[in-house]
Order: sequence, then structure tokens, then C-alpha cells
Amino acid sequence: MMPTQPADAYTIDELIAVCIARQVRDGDVLAHGLATPLVAAGYVLAQRTHAPNAYFASAVGQGVT
Repeated sequence: MMPTQPADAYTIDELIAVCIARQVRDGDVLAHGLATPLVAAGYVLAQRTHAPNAYFASAVGQGVT
């Protein structure tokens, strides 16, 4: 369960990553484009907090890993 107490201070980037993470459900298949580290941060946050079975596909070059 995630904490419900508000943070004293956070950056806009942190807020966006949290908003992205909240959209992810356990078992989702996720993909993002190149040079989108903020989206990747949201995916990782989701996996580590509430969606451990979300599959994260990262497009690098001409392949998907």
C-alpha cells in the first residue's frame, strides 16, 4: 500500500512520474519511445510499488528489449 501522507516538496518531474505510475496496472504490457526517461521512471515506479508483473518493452535502435 502506498503512503497517503502528502510530501513536503516534490518536483514537477516527480509528480509526472507518479501520475504515469498510477496509470499502470499489474500485468500491463508497456512500451515507450527513445529519449523518454521520465516515462521509464513512471514505469519503474509502478513495478516497484504496485505492478510487479507489468512488462516493460523499451525500443532501442531497431529492436525492442
